[in-house]
Amino acid sequence: MEATPTRSGPSLLGLRKVQHTRLAGAAVKPWTYAELIGQPLNAALIESQVAEIRKVMTDKGLAPAQTGMTFLVDLTGHQVSVCLACGVEGHDFRPTLVRRLNPEINMLDEFAAVVHAIASKVGMRFSIVAYDEEVLPLRKFGPPSNDGEDVLKRLQMFRERHPDLKKSIVDGVVQAWMADALKTWSPADATQKVVGQANDALAISTSERLMSEQAGGLKGVMLAKAKAHVSVRPFEVVLQAKGIKASAVAVGKQARETAAQMFRKTVVVSEMHGLRATVAPAVVSMLE
Repeated sequence: MEATPTRSGPSLLGLRKVQHTRLAGAAVKPWTYAELIGQPLNAALIESQVAEIRKVMTDKGLAPAQTGMTFLVDLTGHQVSVCLACGVEGHDFRPTLVRRLNPEINMLDEFAAVVHAIASKVGMRFSIVAYDEEVLPLRKFGPPSNDGEDVLKRLQMFRERHPDLKKSIVDGVVQAWMADALKTWSPADATQKVVGQANDALAISTSERLMSEQAGGLKGVMLAKAKAHVSVRPFEVVLQAKGIKASAVAVGKQARETAAQMFRKTVVVSEMHGLRATVAPAVVSMLE
């Protein structure tokens, strides 16, 4: 992202700097699937986790083609209050709520690519589902195929569909979108929620539906979350009743608190880069 020079503009607080941002011609592009799984550390992590999962499958007499997994990725972000008149977060003169991504979400492109590569190399049947308030299957449930780039693009499209994410916030700087929004501001803007609750129920029921075509073998759901405002434990009981195992990953600075709301078998990783190394531990916990 490159910012054009700031210029002074009118606001309710007098002359303030209004910054217009635009994508530069040399703006950083999202990494491709091939680039992500080809990174030396990712490539090594993929191979080591594939080997770990295959070993447990062999020891347990499980055939990869008769093993089905759905990988759920919660993309729900959070909202921040920013003053349209001065650009300061938390200032309550002319506040409005804006949707933001959680910091942990920055690693989910990489996580989705690593998940796809591991599941494909193991040879299991699998699907990947992204969700926030809505749910989008990124891949149909089925055997491995060369659809990694498509999965990644669908994930990025789903995540970036919220218009708020294009609104730049620089503390204390009035952005162009703020100056425009200030003209029509009303007190309701201060409390109008822009982020709802993660739709865990629909995401998990979608997982069940996707795997329904698999008659036998082992079926499991792996859920990755950065925040859990309500417990997903009741869903684990429902899954177990239908013969589907469950495991989860809690990631981020509040991972331990999040894990308390997750499935009984939950991998805790407080460092965001550690997310990509959690696939094998979570999957193996369902195989044992």
